[in-house]
Amino acid sequence: MWKKRTAPTMNAAPARRDGGYTRGMVERMREMEAREDELVALLAAQPQDVPDIHPNVEAIFKQKVERLAETLNHPEDRQEA
Repeated sequence: MWKKRTAPTMNAAPARRDGGYTRGMVERMREMEAREDELVALLAAQPQDVPDIHPNVEAIFKQKVERLAETLNHPEDRQEA
């Protein structure tokens, strides 16, 4: 994902090569490179093996437990539950 954000930096190379190089461009490129460094550091700091968990897992689990408890309260359904 971070590579997409660095594309403008790479596209600026032909402008420099063709003499369209200005101080504003250099400043912008430095800003973009600094941002790229920040993003690379953020990605490196993220755990690599984090399991995918539904953001609403607590409510889903609570609902399932409530349904199980309700089912266990009915003698005719208790054995099946």
